[in-house]
Amino acid sequence: MKKSIALIFAASTLFLSRCCTTAHYAKWEYKVVKKPDVQIGTNGMTVSEVEKLTAQNGEAYLNEFGKDGWIYIKDVDGYYYFKRLVR
Repeated sequence: MKKSIALIFAASTLFLSRCCTTAHYAKWEYKVVKKPDVQIGTNGMTVSEVEKLTAQNGEAYLNEFGKDGWIYIKDVDGYYYFKRLVR
């Protein structure tokens, strides 16, 4: 009986020590990129057409980073901020 209790105690101690180590937290890498410039001439486009084209270009740009595993965080002052798990 004492051997069983000692074995259970030893096994639970080893199990608990593994789950609380620092190796289990996520490690992130970050990327900061400048927003793409949209070059639009004054060729008779309305404001809503320009906004639509800008949104489409922005989505395509962001989707390229998403394909590589980057997660969009935010954009500030003309820059996009991304993160992903360290590979």
